[in-house]
Amino acid sequence: MSSSYTPPTRPTGYTNSPGATVTDDRPVAGSSTPGEPDVKPVRPRGHVRDDLGLLVLRLGLAAVMLAHGYQKFFLQGGFGGTAQAFTQMGVPYPQVSAVLIIVLELAGGVAMVFGLLTVLVGLAYAVAMAAAVWLVHLPNGFFVAQNGYELAALTGVVALVLAISGAGTISLDRALFGGKRRRRVREARDAAAS
Repeated sequence: MSSSYTPPTRPTGYTNSPGATVTDDRPVAGSSTPGEPDVKPVRPRGHVRDDLGLLVLRLGLAAVMLAHGYQKFFLQGGFGGTAQAFTQMGVPYPQVSAVLIIVLELAGGVAMVFGLLTVLVGLAYAVAMAAAVWLVHLPNGFFVAQNGYELAALTGVVALVLAISGAGTISLDRALFGGKRRRRVREARDAAAS
């Protein structure tokens, strides 16, 4: 079976760098040979929207985390009251679990606001929500009105998405660790070019 499709061709004469011509007639980003157009890579249109979306997702998750941490620490008796509630719910190691969850919700919420250690906090919160679904909410069905797993599951999914995608460019993660990543990418690109 034959096809009549012919891929589009590009103008000839583009170069990789001054003095090096490209034989397959495709333009190369960063060409700076005199008399030839400089072809620059195009950033995807959704880039800014993606970063804003990640920021909104982070802030929404942080609001939920901080509200639950505040509730447990200040309104439900702190570590002792939360440990007692965890005991009644059948959560294993309730004293340790209470401390870990309150610290995760409060410190993790602040970290999410600023986009700091987003992958680690997202993973920790996703694990905590999976445990909450399994140990507490699953027997009650889906809907949150009956203490079901609806909210815990959704919160865990949001946390997992942030753990997978990272915080985006509007974050401390990018400010603190983005330079190292860009340097590694640049070094890998330079090594591949040579």
